[in-house]
Amino acid sequence: MIANQARLLKSINGEFFTSVYRITGRVSFSGLGLVSVLSDSTRSAMMIEDAYISHIAQPSVIIGHRASVHVPKTSLDLMVFGKSENTGIESIRSNITRVTRHKVFMATNTFEILGLLDAASGKFDPELYLTNVVSAFIPILTVSASAYFLPKAIYAGEIAFVNRAHINLITADD
Repeated sequence: MIANQARLLKSINGEFFTSVYRITGRVSFSGLGLVSVLSDSTRSAMMIEDAYISHIAQPSVIIGHRASVHVPKTSLDLMVFGKSENTGIESIRSNITRVTRHKVFMATNTFEILGLLDAASGKFDPELYLTNVVSAFIPILTVSASAYFLPKAIYAGEIAFVNRAHINLITADD
């Protein structure tokens, strides 16, 4: 047990959103960063430590604070992080030789998301992102997101991960 705890060397603070809740807290990991947690097929849930919980409709009203909260990865719509360090995004890009950045708009049942999406092929191919079975979460850079029913509450960060299965539409400015 102590050996496993020693492996948890890094953590990242962020905002984690389901369709109803906003959870602000920290995810700990070993390996390549948050990407290793998201892509770990042996774990179906993510543990968020030092978690503050609020409803998306009232983001400033904290309804609870817990030492840890477990959230099924399939329930997460969106995760927003202030900085891209410790996300492991570099490991995704390591095999890409040519990257083209596209300004994108995405919508889930709850959120409207604006940001930049890196494409390896040069051309924006929405079907690639909607059907890609390699990663359940799509990284978006320089992101801003808002719940459609509360557009004044904007969640912004250097990077976000959007659950591919929750996307209702995606488009890019070319």
